[in-house]
Amino acid sequence: MQDKKSYDSYSCIAPIYDHLMAHVDYKGWAGYIVQLLEENGVQQGDILDAGCGTGAMMGYFESYGFRVSGFDLSYAMLRQAQQRGFCVWQGDLLDQPAKNHYDAVVCLYDTVHYLKEEELTPFFNEVIQVLKPDGIFIFDAITETLVRSYWANYTEQDAHEQWEYLRRSYYDAQARCQHTDFEVMVDGKDACFETHRQWIHPLETISKKLHEAGFKSIGCYEELTMDHGGEESDRGHYVVKKERG
Repeated sequence: MQDKKSYDSYSCIAPIYDHLMAHVDYKGWAGYIVQLLEENGVQQGDILDAGCGTGAMMGYFESYGFRVSGFDLSYAMLRQAQQRGFCVWQGDLLDQPAKNHYDAVVCLYDTVHYLKEEELTPFFNEVIQVLKPDGIFIFDAITETLVRSYWANYTEQDAHEQWEYLRRSYYDAQARCQHTDFEVMVDGKDACFETHRQWIHPLETISKKLHEAGFKSIGCYEELTMDHGGEESDRGHYVVKKERG
């Protein structure tokens, strides 16, 4: 690869993001989220996708009859979502520009880990402000078990006729911080470089922060199941409710 330039998170990998995520069963995952919503009283209505990325999940929610909108910090990712025809805007998890109120808010595939521990409660406060009474908030959190098993020392390289990339990941156990670096070259242009930092919060800490924000806990489920999720799981799906005031 050529000399690299530094870019903000996701501006560099946006063109290849859907390829990076090709292993994800978005259809099955959306069906699981909808099942959780329906079992907790949200059978239709408006969903806000916080950290929607390229909008890969949004179309599946629409196929179930929901009205879906979303926001993301990365304008490069939002361009991909706009090309899919979705209603999206640029926004920060800690300062959501949403003006409507929603029957459900989702925040999926590790997005919450871009927040440090002290940012969790402010984020949850933002979510509760845009939820309707009895609205449901669903998000996922990976565990240190998953990080140590798969991502603590990981390297991946791939190439296509229009792009190539190199990905390196490592885990700082003392800081509970997962580091991922990307080097990407698209259409023969100069290589760009971006770095991601994600904080791996104990599930007990997340539950405490949700309580501080005023959510009623419904459950934390092991990935794509109705079984209880814990630190031995790879991923936990939190389902919480905004109670009527």
